[in-house]
Amino acid sequence: MEPIIQTDSMIHAGLISSSYTPPLTHLYLINHYPDTRVEMHENYQKQSFRNRMYLISSSGLQLLTVPIVHKQNQLLSDVKISYSEPWQRNHIRTIRTCYSNAPYYIYYFDQIENTITSSFKYLYELNNQLLHTICKLLNIQGPSNTETWGKVQTHQLDFRDKIITEKETKLITPAYPALFPFDPSTIGKISSLDLLFNLGPDGESFLSASKLVDSTEYTLI
Repeated sequence: MEPIIQTDSMIHAGLISSSYTPPLTHLYLINHYPDTRVEMHENYQKQSFRNRMYLISSSGLQLLTVPIVHKQNQLLSDVKISYSEPWQRNHIRTIRTCYSNAPYYIYYFDQIENTITSSFKYLYELNNQLLHTICKLLNIQGPSNTETWGKVQTHQLDFRDKIITEKETKLITPAYPALFPFDPSTIGKISSLDLLFNLGPDGESFLSASKLVDSTEYTLI
Protein backbone atom coordinates (compact mmCIF):
# COMPACT_ATOMS: atom_id res chain seq x y z
CA MET A 1 0.00 0.00 0.00
CA GLU A 2 1.35 3.41 -0.92
CA PRO A 3 1.68 5.92 1.93
CA ILE A 4 -1.00 8.57 2.31
CA ILE A 5 0.61 11.97 2.50
CA GLN A 6 -0.73 14.18 5.28
CA THR A 7 -0.19 17.92 4.98
CA ASP A 8 0.02 20.56 7.67
CA SER A 9 -3.51 21.71 6.69
CA MET A 10 -4.86 18.40 8.04
CA ILE A 11 -2.92 18.23 11.30
CA HIS A 12 -1.96 21.12 13.58
CA ALA A 13 -1.00 19.40 16.82
CA GLY A 14 0.40 16.22 18.27
CA LEU A 15 -0.73 14.32 21.33
CA ILE A 16 2.04 12.39 23.09
CA SER A 17 2.59 10.48 26.31
CA SER A 18 4.86 11.62 29.09
CA SER A 19 8.37 10.17 28.69
CA TYR A 20 11.66 9.88 30.55
CA THR A 21 13.44 12.24 28.16
CA PRO A 22 11.45 12.35 24.91
CA PRO A 23 12.43 9.83 22.23
CA LEU A 24 13.38 11.53 18.97
CA THR A 25 9.96 10.84 17.48
CA HIS A 26 8.30 12.77 20.32
CA LEU A 27 10.80 15.57 19.91
CA TYR A 28 10.14 15.63 16.17
CA LEU A 29 6.40 16.08 16.81
CA ILE A 30 7.03 18.81 19.38
CA ASN A 31 9.23 20.69 16.92
CA HIS A 32 6.95 20.10 13.92
CA TYR A 33 3.67 20.88 15.70
CA PRO A 34 4.06 23.69 18.26
CA ASP A 35 0.58 22.95 19.66
CA THR A 36 1.57 19.43 20.71
CA ARG A 37 0.26 18.39 24.14
CA VAL A 38 1.55 15.88 26.68
CA GLU A 39 -1.19 13.59 28.03
CA MET A 40 -1.44 13.95 31.81
CA HIS A 41 -4.75 12.16 32.41
CA GLU A 42 -4.08 8.63 31.19
CA ASN A 43 -3.58 5.36 33.00
CA TYR A 44 0.08 4.50 33.49
CA GLN A 45 1.34 1.80 31.10
CA LYS A 46 4.23 -0.50 31.87
CA GLN A 47 7.17 -1.11 29.53
CA SER A 48 6.81 2.19 27.72
CA PHE A 49 8.76 5.41 27.35
CA ARG A 50 6.90 6.81 30.34
CA ASN A 51 9.75 5.59 32.53
CA ARG A 52 12.33 4.46 29.94
CA MET A 53 14.93 5.89 27.62
CA TYR A 54 17.29 4.37 25.06
CA LEU A 55 20.85 5.59 24.62
CA ILE A 56 23.38 4.61 21.94
CA SER A 57 26.31 2.89 23.61
CA SER A 58 29.41 1.04 22.40
CA SER A 59 27.49 -2.24 22.80
CA GLY A 60 24.27 -1.11 21.09
CA LEU A 61 21.12 0.44 22.49
CA GLN A 62 21.29 0.91 26.26
CA LEU A 63 18.00 0.89 28.16
CA LEU A 64 17.61 3.01 31.30
CA THR A 65 14.50 2.62 33.45
CA VAL A 66 13.22 4.73 36.32
CA PRO A 67 11.90 2.35 39.01
CA ILE A 68 8.43 3.16 40.27
CA VAL A 69 6.24 2.23 43.20
CA HIS A 70 3.98 -0.37 41.58
CA LYS A 71 0.24 -0.26 42.07
CA GLN A 72 -2.63 -1.60 40.00
CA ASN A 73 -4.46 0.68 37.56
CA GLN A 74 -2.95 3.96 38.64
CA LEU A 75 -3.09 7.24 36.80
CA LEU A 76 0.14 8.64 35.43
CA SER A 77 -0.24 11.60 37.79
CA ASP A 78 -0.21 9.20 40.77
CA VAL A 79 2.88 7.19 39.82
CA LYS A 80 5.63 7.65 42.42
CA ILE A 81 9.33 7.14 41.82
CA SER A 82 11.03 4.46 43.88
CA TYR A 83 14.34 5.32 45.54
CA SER A 84 14.96 1.88 47.03
CA GLU A 85 17.92 1.45 44.66
CA PRO A 86 20.59 3.94 43.47
CA TRP A 87 19.12 4.31 39.98
CA GLN A 88 20.08 8.00 39.67
CA ARG A 89 23.75 7.27 40.24
CA ASN A 90 23.62 4.38 37.77
CA HIS A 91 21.86 6.46 35.10
CA ILE A 92 24.30 9.35 35.42
CA ARG A 93 27.25 6.96 35.19
CA THR A 94 25.79 5.39 32.03
CA ILE A 95 25.08 8.76 30.41
CA ARG A 96 28.62 9.87 31.20
CA THR A 97 30.06 6.67 29.71
CA CYS A 98 28.02 7.00 26.52
CA TYR A 99 28.50 10.72 25.87
CA SER A 100 31.59 12.10 27.59
CA ASN A 101 33.26 12.29 24.17
CA ALA A 102 30.29 13.92 22.43
CA PRO A 103 30.86 17.46 21.09
CA TYR A 104 28.29 19.21 23.31
CA TYR A 105 28.46 17.02 26.39
CA ILE A 106 30.50 19.54 28.34
CA TYR A 107 27.92 22.28 27.74
CA TYR A 108 24.76 20.42 28.74
CA PHE A 109 25.62 17.51 31.02
CA ASP A 110 25.46 19.45 34.29
CA GLN A 111 21.89 20.59 33.68
CA ILE A 112 20.75 17.07 32.84
CA GLU A 113 22.58 15.64 35.85
CA ASN A 114 21.03 18.21 38.18
CA THR A 115 17.53 17.28 37.01
CA ILE A 116 17.97 13.51 37.17
CA THR A 117 19.54 13.66 40.62
CA SER A 118 16.77 15.84 42.07
CA SER A 119 14.36 14.16 44.48
CA PHE A 120 11.10 14.27 42.54
CA LYS A 121 8.21 12.47 44.20
CA TYR A 122 6.22 11.73 41.05
CA LEU A 123 7.40 10.39 37.70
CA TYR A 124 5.58 13.03 35.66
CA GLU A 125 7.44 15.78 37.56
CA LEU A 126 10.81 14.33 36.55
CA ASN A 127 9.63 13.82 32.98
CA ASN A 128 8.25 17.35 32.66
CA GLN A 129 11.41 18.93 33.96
CA LEU A 130 13.66 16.93 31.64
CA LEU A 131 11.39 17.61 28.66
CA HIS A 132 11.38 21.36 29.12
CA THR A 133 15.08 21.50 29.95
CA ILE A 134 15.94 19.66 26.72
CA CYS A 135 13.56 21.80 24.65
CA LYS A 136 15.04 24.99 26.09
CA LEU A 137 18.60 23.87 25.37
CA LEU A 138 17.64 23.02 21.78
CA ASN A 139 15.71 26.27 21.37
CA ILE A 140 12.45 24.39 20.79
CA GLN A 141 9.13 25.55 22.22
CA GLY A 142 8.17 23.16 25.00
CA PRO A 143 4.71 21.56 24.82
CA SER A 144 1.82 22.15 27.19
CA ASN A 145 0.11 19.44 29.23
CA THR A 146 -3.46 18.35 28.61
CA GLU A 147 -5.97 19.79 31.08
CA THR A 148 -8.44 16.91 30.93
CA TRP A 149 -8.83 13.53 29.27
CA GLY A 150 -10.78 14.03 26.09
CA LYS A 151 -11.52 12.66 22.66
CA VAL A 152 -8.79 13.19 20.10
CA GLN A 153 -9.68 16.07 17.81
CA THR A 154 -9.44 15.88 14.02
CA HIS A 155 -6.51 18.31 14.00
CA GLN A 156 -4.51 16.20 16.46
CA LEU A 157 -2.08 13.41 15.64
CA ASP A 158 -2.45 10.83 18.44
CA PHE A 159 0.91 9.30 19.35
CA ARG A 160 0.23 8.46 22.98
CA ASP A 161 0.43 4.72 22.41
CA LYS A 162 2.09 4.36 19.02
CA ILE A 163 5.68 4.98 20.03
CA ILE A 164 6.26 2.16 22.48
CA THR A 165 9.30 0.02 22.97
CA GLU A 166 7.91 -2.98 21.08
CA LYS A 167 6.42 -1.07 18.15
CA GLU A 168 8.45 1.49 16.29
CA THR A 169 7.40 4.39 14.15
CA LYS A 170 9.97 5.15 11.47
CA LEU A 171 11.73 8.48 11.61
CA ILE A 172 13.53 9.33 8.38
CA THR A 173 16.45 11.67 9.07
CA PRO A 174 19.56 13.15 7.50
CA ALA A 175 22.82 11.36 8.28
CA TYR A 176 23.13 11.12 12.05
CA PRO A 177 26.54 11.61 13.75
CA ALA A 178 26.25 9.00 16.50
CA LEU A 179 29.39 8.19 18.47
CA PHE A 180 28.84 4.45 18.05
CA PRO A 181 27.38 2.26 15.25
CA PHE A 182 23.63 1.68 15.52
CA ASP A 183 20.69 0.47 13.47
CA PRO A 184 19.26 3.59 11.72
CA SER A 185 15.76 2.06 11.79
CA THR A 186 15.75 2.51 15.58
CA ILE A 187 16.56 6.22 15.58
CA GLY A 188 12.98 7.24 16.44
CA LYS A 189 13.17 5.55 19.85
CA ILE A 190 16.57 6.99 20.82
CA SER A 191 16.57 9.49 23.67
CA SER A 192 16.72 13.18 22.87
CA LEU A 193 19.81 13.30 25.09
CA ASP A 194 21.71 11.69 22.21
CA LEU A 195 20.66 14.51 19.88
CA LEU A 196 21.46 17.14 22.51
CA PHE A 197 24.98 15.90 23.22
CA ASN A 198 25.88 15.14 19.59
CA LEU A 199 24.33 18.06 17.71
CA GLY A 200 23.66 20.72 20.32
CA PRO A 201 22.24 23.90 18.73
CA ASP A 202 22.00 22.13 15.36
CA GLY A 203 19.49 19.64 16.79
CA GLU A 204 16.47 21.73 15.81
CA SER A 205 17.65 21.94 12.18
CA PHE A 206 18.15 18.18 12.15
CA LEU A 207 14.56 17.62 13.30
CA SER A 208 13.21 20.12 10.78
CA ALA A 209 14.95 18.20 7.97
CA SER A 210 13.44 14.87 9.13
CA LYS A 211 10.21 13.09 8.20
CA LEU A 212 8.01 10.67 10.12
CA VAL A 213 6.39 7.53 8.69
CA ASP A 214 3.63 5.89 10.68
CA SER A 215 3.54 2.31 9.41
CA THR A 216 0.21 1.62 11.11
CA GLU A 217 -1.69 4.44 9.45
CA TYR A 218 0.50 4.50 6.30
CA THR A 219 1.08 8.22 6.62
CA LEU A 220 4.03 10.37 5.77
CA ILE A 221 4.17 13.36 8.08
